[in-house]
Amino acid sequence: MPKIFFDSKEIPIKIGQSILDAMIEFDCQPIYSCKKGVCQTCLLKSNDSQINSAQLDIKDTLKAQGYFLACQCYPQENIKVSIIENSDIDMDATLLSKTYISSEIAILKLALTIKNTVFMKPGQFISLTSEIKIPRSYSIANNPEKDKCVELHIQKVKHGKMSQYLYDKSKIGDRFKIRGPFGSCVYLENSINDSLILIGTGTGLAPLIGIIKQALNNHHQGTITLFHGSRYLEGLYLHDYLKSLALKNQNFNYYPCLSGEVSQELNDDIFFMGRVNKIAMSKIKQFNDTKFYLCGHPEMVKNMKKILYLSGADLNNINADPFEYTNYS
Repeated sequence: MPKIFFDSKEIPIKIGQSILDAMIEFDCQPIYSCKKGVCQTCLLKSNDSQINSAQLDIKDTLKAQGYFLACQCYPQENIKVSIIENSDIDMDATLLSKTYISSEIAILKLALTIKNTVFMKPGQFISLTSEIKIPRSYSIANNPEKDKCVELHIQKVKHGKMSQYLYDKSKIGDRFKIRGPFGSCVYLENSINDSLILIGTGTGLAPLIGIIKQALNNHHQGTITLFHGSRYLEGLYLHDYLKSLALKNQNFNYYPCLSGEVSQELNDDIFFMGRVNKIAMSKIKQFNDTKFYLCGHPEMVKNMKKILYLSGADLNNINADPFEYTNYS
C-alpha cells in the first residue's frame, strides 16, 4: 500500500483514494471545502510528478511552485507532500461592514491591502476562513481594486456552521484569512460589443452583479440580460436595486423569476413565475456569439450549461461557477 509522507507522518493510502480522503481518514485535519476541485481550498505542495493531473485548474504560477489539489490527486506510489508555508495565495482581511438584506442574507465587506486587491476581479471567488477554522468559498461581488475592499454575499444555510457564524456572530473588526482569488468567470474588456446573458439563483447573484457592474462601468455596448431566480420573493434580495439599474441603463434587462408560492402582495412589479432556467430559455433568441455566465446551485448550472450547448452556444462562451459546498457551509 502506498504512503503519504506529510508533517513527519506516514499516512497509508488505498489505490483509487485521493490524498485528501486519506488525510481525513488518518485525522490529519486538512483544510478543505467542496472536495470536487472547485474551491481550491485543499492546496498542498509536492515536487512529485504524480501531482500533474491534480494541477489542471490552478494558476500557472502556482503549478510552477508545486501546488496541487489534494482532492484530485490519486497516487499509485509513495509521495511526499507539505502544506503551504508562505503568503503566495493567503492574506489577512478585516471585516469592515455587515449589512443585513433579509432574514437569511447579509452583505459583508472585507478590507485588504491595496496590493492584494489589485489581483482580484469581479466574478472570481475566494476561500474564506474565520476563527472557527472552517473554509468556505464565496464569490466576489464588486471591483476590489476600485473599492479597496471585497464584497461577499452570505446566505445563512441550515446546519451550516460557517454561514451561520458569518451571519449571526461575525463583528466589525474581526480578522479572517483569505485564499485566492480563483476562477475565470469574469468580464472581458474585449467583449464590449457582445451580448451578455447571466443566469443565477440565490446568492449566485453575487458574481453576476460584479460582472454586470464591471461591464456597465466599461461602457459595454452589447445587451446585458440578467435572469435571477429564487423560490421566494425574499431571495430576490437586490430586486429594487436591479430594477433601478435597468431603468438607468437601456442595454440592461432584468428578469426576476419566482419558482415557489408567493403569499405576499407583489405590488405592481413584474415577476416571471417558474424556474429560472425555463424562463431564460423561453426568452433567449440568440445562442451563438453570446457570452453566458451561470452561477448558483450545481444542478442548475450543470443542466443549463448542457442545454445552452445543445441549443448552439459555444462552450468557450459559457462561463460557469457552481456553488459547491459540504455540510458545514
